[in-house]
Amino acid sequence: MGGDNTADRSVTLDHNDYFANGGYFGDIGTFGANCGLFAQINDTDATPHNLIVTSTSDFWGGSGGPGSDPKDDAGTTSPNCQEAINGTITLNVVTPAATEFRVIPPSIK
Repeated sequence: MGGDNTADRSVTLDHNDYFANGGYFGDIGTFGANCGLFAQINDTDATPHNLIVTSTSDFWGGSGGPGSDPKDDAGTTSPNCQEAINGTITLNVVTPAATEFRVIPPSIK
C-alpha cells in the first residue's frame, strides 16, 4: 500500500499456500528467505493509516500458521517480512490450514 490514503486499508487473503517464498524485490531490496508473505506500507498522507491483512485458512508450510522453518513467516511475525515506511501493518491469522492446497489442472483429472 502506498501513496495518500484517507483511511485504513484492509485485505483478506484466504485458501493460499505461503511457503518457499523470499528473495529480492527491485525497489525495496532484499527480504528474508523465509517470508511466505511480504507486507509493505508507505502512507504519505499527513496522518499515517494502517494496513490490515487478514489471512484465513491459508497454509504457511506447516500446521498452526506462520513461524520458523519449516514454516514461513509473515508480515508482522518477522521484521524481515515487512516494511512499514509510514503507517502500521497488522496481520490477523485466522484458522490456518493444516496442509497445503493441491492444485490440479482440469485436463489432468
